[in-house]
Amino acid sequence: MCVPVDVKGVGYSITTAGNAIWADGLLCFNVTGSGTYVDTLYGNADCNSDTCIVTLNVTIPDPVAITCPPADTVLACDDTTLAYAFTVTGPYDSVVVTSPEGATIQNDSVFFTATAPGAYLISLTAIGLCNEATCNTEIVVDFNSNPKMIAPPDTSMVACELPEIYLTIDTSDVDGNLVEVTVNVGEITDNQWCYTPTDFGVDTIIFTAVDACGAIDADTTLVTLTLGGTAFIEPILDQEFDLCSADTVPVYHNGYSPASSQISISPFGWYDADNEQFCFFVDESGTTQIRVIADALCGSDTIYFDLTVHIGDPPVLTCPALSTRSCVLSSRPNCAGISN
Repeated sequence: MCVPVDVKGVGYSITTAGNAIWADGLLCFNVTGSGTYVDTLYGNADCNSDTCIVTLNVTIPDPVAITCPPADTVLACDDTTLAYAFTVTGPYDSVVVTSPEGATIQNDSVFFTATAPGAYLISLTAIGLCNEATCNTEIVVDFNSNPKMIAPPDTSMVACELPEIYLTIDTSDVDGNLVEVTVNVGEITDNQWCYTPTDFGVDTIIFTAVDACGAIDADTTLVTLTLGGTAFIEPILDQEFDLCSADTVPVYHNGYSPASSQISISPFGWYDADNEQFCFFVDESGTTQIRVIADALCGSDTIYFDLTVHIGDPPVLTCPALSTRSCVLSSRPNCAGISN
């Protein structure tokens, strides 16, 4: 390191007392570190001489170093500006950012805008008094995707009164930031939807999933609730039949409802659905009270009627005993029977 020294005069020579070197108006010290360096400069001429003590204070600063923020993965809802702090040690003049494009520096933080998902390389350089230092780090930005709402399949029920309905729902979110699941009617607890309808018919149930970015997905379930039937069977008048022998007698009726009703007959008989008639096999005369029950989901109906059957006695022919008769011709017939 050299220090300029102003020497005036002619015909003079310059020497030094120490290790400093004089040349071309400069006194140069061999600086090996911070400290104070002193040397004496002698000027000699024919008529006089002069002396100058030169003191050089040297401070060698620590090298500058810069530390980038650690690598990171960020979930963004859409275009977003991110900020990351960095640290610089040692004296420096400035810090510049060379990537990503458009990045800026404010108060020891680097700012950049992520406009698409992907990896963003942050590259910073600190410029010191004696050196430069650079660091790099990668920030991965993922953009949010919509959640997935999975509603129960359409459901149909037959009931006698308005029931409480429980169905299982499902959701998924690859980003793991689902915050709410709502429904237009009923309540949701965990993954169970509970609902008490106000009337029979078809209800449209809309389930909606919402994530932290406000992205939504909706799915719909149709719930059809049908009122179950109460059985009704048309009354049947008492029936009377005349038979020659044991036989099956049919009894026609005017119908019953609903068509899905189950029919039972006692104490005997059966229902012929193809011909829509009750059938009874009878082998003796008499009157029997018949009970017919129609059972449906929400109620039954019972009717009674008398079944009277007359089975006639068959005719019986009795022949006379065998006999022999002789006849004698006379003016007056006279037959005498001769028995064997």
